[in-house]
Amino acid sequence: MLPRDLDCVYIYDRQGSIRACSELLYPLWHSTNGSIPGPGGGTVQAPPRCHEQEAAALLKLKQSFTFTASSCQSYPARTNLTSWKPGSDCCQWEGVMCNNVTGRVNALIFAFYGLQIIEGLHPALFSLTFLQNLDLDGNNFCRSQLPDYSAFDRLTRLQLLGLSECNLTGPITGLINDRSVFPNLRWLDLSQNSLSGTIPATIFSQPALQQLYLHMNNLSGPIAEFHNLPATLTDVDLSSNQLTGAIPNSFSQLTALSSLNLDSNNFTGTLDLNPYFRLRNLDILSASDNSLLSATADNNHGFNTSSYNGSIISYLALRGCSLSRMPSALRYLPQLKSLDLSYNRIGGRIPDWIWRVTLVLRLSHNKFTTVGQIPSNTTVTYLDLSFNKLRGAVPFPSVGNMLEFKVTVHINLANNKLSGPFLYAGCHSNDQLQILALSGNNLNGSIPPHLLKGCTGLAVLNLRGNRLSGTWPDEMDKFCGLTLVDLHGNQFEGPLPRTLVNCTELQFLDVGGNNFVDVFPTWLGNLRDLRILVLRSNKFYGPLSMPLALGRNHTTTSGYFPSLQVIDLAGNSFTGVIPSELFDSFMSMVRGPLHNTRSGYNYSTLYVDSATSTYGVEVEVALKQQYMKMLKVFSDLVVIDLSNNRFSGPIPNTVGNLMALVVLNMSHNAFTGGIPGELGRLAQIESLDLSWNNFTGEIPRELLALTALEWLNLSHNGLSGSIPLGGQLSTFPSSSFQGNRGLYGCPLLVRCNLTQPPPGTNILPPLQVPDESAGHRFELIVLWLLVVAMVWALHWQLSCSWSSPAGATKTTHISSECLDSTSDSLIGCSTSVPNVMIDDVGSLDLTCTSSMTCDDDACESFIGHASDTLVEEFFAFRAIENEDLLDSLIRLRGIVDRIGTTTFELPKIMIVEKILTLLPRSKILYITLDLIMEKDLSVEDMIGLLFDDEKITASWTGEKTSMANNETSSRKGN
Repeated sequence: MLPRDLDCVYIYDRQGSIRACSELLYPLWHSTNGSIPGPGGGTVQAPPRCHEQEAAALLKLKQSFTFTASSCQSYPARTNLTSWKPGSDCCQWEGVMCNNVTGRVNALIFAFYGLQIIEGLHPALFSLTFLQNLDLDGNNFCRSQLPDYSAFDRLTRLQLLGLSECNLTGPITGLINDRSVFPNLRWLDLSQNSLSGTIPATIFSQPALQQLYLHMNNLSGPIAEFHNLPATLTDVDLSSNQLTGAIPNSFSQLTALSSLNLDSNNFTGTLDLNPYFRLRNLDILSASDNSLLSATADNNHGFNTSSYNGSIISYLALRGCSLSRMPSALRYLPQLKSLDLSYNRIGGRIPDWIWRVTLVLRLSHNKFTTVGQIPSNTTVTYLDLSFNKLRGAVPFPSVGNMLEFKVTVHINLANNKLSGPFLYAGCHSNDQLQILALSGNNLNGSIPPHLLKGCTGLAVLNLRGNRLSGTWPDEMDKFCGLTLVDLHGNQFEGPLPRTLVNCTELQFLDVGGNNFVDVFPTWLGNLRDLRILVLRSNKFYGPLSMPLALGRNHTTTSGYFPSLQVIDLAGNSFTGVIPSELFDSFMSMVRGPLHNTRSGYNYSTLYVDSATSTYGVEVEVALKQQYMKMLKVFSDLVVIDLSNNRFSGPIPNTVGNLMALVVLNMSHNAFTGGIPGELGRLAQIESLDLSWNNFTGEIPRELLALTALEWLNLSHNGLSGSIPLGGQLSTFPSSSFQGNRGLYGCPLLVRCNLTQPPPGTNILPPLQVPDESAGHRFELIVLWLLVVAMVWALHWQLSCSWSSPAGATKTTHISSECLDSTSDSLIGCSTSVPNVMIDDVGSLDLTCTSSMTCDDDACESFIGHASDTLVEEFFAFRAIENEDLLDSLIRLRGIVDRIGTTTFELPKIMIVEKILTLLPRSKILYITLDLIMEKDLSVEDMIGLLFDDEKITASWTGEKTSMANNETSSRKGN
């Protein structure tokens, strides 16, 4: 931005006298080679050629710039400065401006050229002593530091210095310090960098300074009071730094001050607003988001209120400043138009005078409890009273008992305690209402049938989370302008109004959590801007039928829900097979997100009409087994949720075309067939839930390609075969795969070490869930079979199969007496085993040899001979004192529990007194099944059935909780 009177192109009349200066003529002067016809036959005369020494300096400066992509910047510059050639007139070079009388270079304008200055500016720049304007905004200094003041002190004519968004670091005091004097500097912009350190007070005392912009840096520390107050300083922006301490009183003495922005710092103390209210030029005062700062303007200094009459403050923002009361002096500000006191702790009644002095009023997130009747002649156009404690009826101007909105554009009363019916007088031709948000209250009754009739300007209607009931009036205006409709969490019933199709700009429709009864609204597919459709938890029924023409002609599906990015149909009664053409019609999901990262443009704000007002969109999504409220809806949040319906048949292979999909939930349906391998093409997917269906076959290996996957649930289907190893699939717990009888491999409890089923084994089909009595008998039978099998398996394992793997590393040896075969020797052996971290995956021989690094013979000895009888081994376990060895042996605890309480009838406390609390029950289940008959599939099938049963699991979980409680009580007693 250039000061208006900066030297530029001068216009001469025929007699050669200067008539005017015009910045706008400069590009035209270049295009006509320095000759522009002037008024009355005059011309714009070409200035003299630039001085050779200045041209040479500029060519050296060009050496500072890098134009191609590099490690510092991934994209090239917008220009290569090809016009900068030796021997040519530098006054005609790109970005260079000269004085039209002297030919001296007086301005370098390189704003947002994308240049890289990797090693700093060439010193030749500072030989351009006639330079008045240096604008390098938006170029990349690659995290180098500010040029030192000693270089700039030669540029005494400098009026404008622009270095914003330049990726600069280091202390600001390199350029501005106690000895820095810029006698003609009027404009200094160092904003949006990473500058650090304290702000020297001398920066505010530069004699000609008018605009100072230091916002969005890392500046810290207090600001000292400054003297030699300049009479020229009009604009100061220090927002979004880390400044601390009290706000200097010196700011309130800057008589020319027009705008002061101190937002988003760490200022403390109390800001006295009274002196600022007496400044005659101050228009904007903002100190929001300083959580330790308070403010007062209660006329405690004896000021005559008439002294405020000259105030021109139109914008005052003290959001998030720990205010506990409304500053009373605000009522005396005659020009106040916008007041933001949101996110404070102000309570009580909203004063009546406030409706007479403001146009924009933001009082959200406070503790206001009451508000008087708003006068019918109020001029408030923007009102946000959300997140307070307001009670009673909707507080708006009324005619009789019907509410009216005349000049108001934006009304947000969400999340209060308002109650009663919602009465509305209807729209008039001159009404300006665009946003109406009454969500999160206790409003009841029905929607007035004339609310949506004639309100052509209404863009946002949010009645979410009330107790409204009845049917939705089917009286939409033909020229409906709605972009957002949110009725979630009410008691509406009946069908969706077909006149919604008139709302051609509709982007967001959420009617979830109601009692709507209807078929799938295929007619909404014609709304080309519809991005979010939520029908969850209603009584919708029937198939997801496609329009007849679309179903027959696949090429026309691009016109059916083309912009949809979130569709949530969960918790209804939809049935039938999903048409394969449906997924192909979701073109926004096929083409991919508009931006690759969520740092780009997002759809969290819907722009209403001519951007006169904005409203944030939020949506609730079932994500990774949690129902989450998304306060911002980004362009790459792409969700399909069809869970808890009665869909059947296979998943269409066309699901693999939805390359932008992030969340896919098809759980709790009746889908059949195999899991389509095309799912492996969904490179963006983070959450995939196909649980509680009737899928069969193997898990496709294509799922290993899903590198972004964070949540997977394939449980409770009829899947079989080995779980593919590798990729993200190896990171999920056993709960992601449980309830599939024919499935094996890690991380399932059964046969983690098996990579394929034993030869000759037939995988049984999934069993139907029996009734309660049959399930109880089945559990008893399996339990007794399990106990017998476990006893036999334990004996066979201990005597036959626990041998060390060949080639196992022997790094630590147990003393020779540990080779004795008695349990007493085993106890003594435990004291010499090193304390190591025990791996809880794998069988006991692997743990002994690999994790505990024992000698092979020692392992065989203390495992085999100490287990001559089960009872002897139990008492050996009980006496072991070394906890690490105990952790490895306690892998048998599941067997100990079962046998000790069922077959031998030994007191449980005697058997597992010492080991009871040392290993979580989940690990016991894992290890027990790992030890039982790895080659006997039928026994393992019975074990899998037993431990997959929800009742058995719940019983074990309760026992674990009881043990933890007992242990806590014991510790408190000790």
